[in-house]
Amino acid sequence: MESDDNEIPLVKIDPDGVYKYVQISYNGTIYLRGRADCKYHKGIYRKFIDELKKAGKTGIKTKCLGGGRIKTDLKNKTIFVYGYSNAYGRYDHQHEKSVEMLKEVYPDYKITWSNDGY
Repeated sequence: MESDDNEIPLVKIDPDGVYKYVQISYNGTIYLRGRADCKYHKGIYRKFIDELKKAGKTGIKTKCLGGGRIKTDLKNKTIFVYGYSNAYGRYDHQHEKSVEMLKEVYPDYKITWSNDGY
């Protein structure tokens, strides 16, 4: 699943584990990023902006829409989206949209969500 910018994938998450994720709006398109190497949601957002700059994008106008956590289990082919971000919160239907996006990239996974948890 790629954006209109082709070189920037709409969804990019780490392959296994529990980590934070954010949804980011860039030029009217929503991107999902999940990273285990970032302690805070803000770090994931910053790395996305770095990704845009590396792709040569200028005049970057982005907005972090919200965040939460993702639990990915490659062995059992499951992904669980849950929680919220202290920094960015969670907006209505955010996790539902995240699941929809993830199913495009991981069609053979069981992907579920919950607003519970942190």
